[in-house]
Amino acid sequence: DEAAWVDAYRVLLDNFDKDNEDWCELLFKLWVSRVIHYTMRHVLRGYDAALSELNAMVRNVQLSSGKRFIQKRRELVKSSPLIGQPPSPT
Repeated sequence: DEAAWVDAYRVLLDNFDKDNEDWCELLFKLWVSRVIHYTMRHVLRGYDAALSELNAMVRNVQLSSGKRFIQKRRELVKSSPLIGQPPSPT
């Protein structure tokens, strides 16, 4: 499930400590399992299928990132007391 992987990956990266060997090992093992999963599911179907899946995954990540960006921007606009007011004369 791409959405679950992206969510999990985001949490991992937010909490990752490069100086902690356990974190490095965990992230490496998860990455290896992801590569093996991708290989067994998509690469074995051929180059075109694998490339199509990669393109779809990138589009989905970009789309979800864009949606999050827009949502955060809307939240900032709502919470800002200065937005929507005329500029003050200087």
